Amino acid sequence: MDAAEMNILEHLPQEMIVEILSRVGSSSCIQLFSAKTICKSFLMFSEDPLVVKRISLDNYSTVPWGNTMVSFYNRCLLSGNPQAIFRLGLHLYFDAKDIQLGLQKIKEDTNHKLLESFYVYGLNMFASNQNEAKNIGLEMLNQTFSAENLDLVVAVRSKVFAMLRDSWKTNRQPFTDLATHCPLTCHKPYLPHRHVFELYLPIQECMSCFWSYELTVWKDHFGYN
Repeated sequence: MDAAEMNILEHLPQEMIVEILSRVGSSSCIQLFSAKTICKSFLMFSEDPLVVKRISLDNYSTVPWGNTMVSFYNRCLLSGNPQAIFRLGLHLYFDAKDIQLGLQKIKEDTNHKLLESFYVYGLNMFASNQNEAKNIGLEMLNQTFSAENLDLVVAVRSKVFAMLRDSWKTNRQPFTDLATHCPLTCHKPYLPHRHVFELYLPIQECMSCFWSYELTVWKDHFGYN
């Protein structure tokens, strides 16, 4: 980049620079860090709350380690970063630090249209023994993941499982003692061999059967009994 191009970047309106950086950061935090080295304006405005709110955390561990990472995560939380809120909710809920607050944070993130939050909160409700909660969960899951694009479930599931890899998963209540079959007793459950859970999805006309299968995946993956 030559001196003329650098000069133009330095004189862009603040709002434009912030919007550019927030879009870069939402796509890749690595690209955002590269952008910070281009000019002083990019370096300064990369700390703007809007940029921090939108920054992708995909390349960060779920549990922050060290003072620098804890400080960064706190700034993300204060800025309302949906991924940071969801990760905090997962940690509080599954590690049993504060189960109610954790579930509240996960539910809160559904307002930000985060697929992972719809997936975890919807499954949690669907796993309930109360019909009203189960129906709410089923409706939420069906509205988020269309029957025509169920491969998306595998991608979201894998992402959530990766986030939980570093967690203790002390709270075993949500997926323990499940009746992992469709509430419609005339339907038989779809139960493939356990080792293909990660690779294949059931071909089901009944979405209640499908999500019952998904609960079985959780039981198998984490050893809930």
